[in-house]
Amino acid sequence: MNFAAFLLAVALPLARRVFIALGLSVVTYTGLQLILDQITGYVITSIGGLSAAAAQLAALFGFQELVGIILAAIATKLAMTQLTTWLKS
Repeated sequence: MNFAAFLLAVALPLARRVFIALGLSVVTYTGLQLILDQITGYVITSIGGLSAAAAQLAALFGFQELVGIILAAIATKLAMTQLTTWLKS
């Protein structure tokens, strides 16, 4: 077996794994982004249904920032879980 055949035998399975992992990551990220956008839109429209005083109070306490921080934490947790799962396999 020459060096080129050995190199192809080693590189092809590794490249296949990397491309599969990247493809799954793109699909997962796109789906997660869609879900997070829908949740954000739902929360914002729900705030719009509040009375003016309640909406001002929520804005004063930074409710929009709170929702953004919580959704970012969920997205980060899912990304880290996926990364550690991919590294274990």
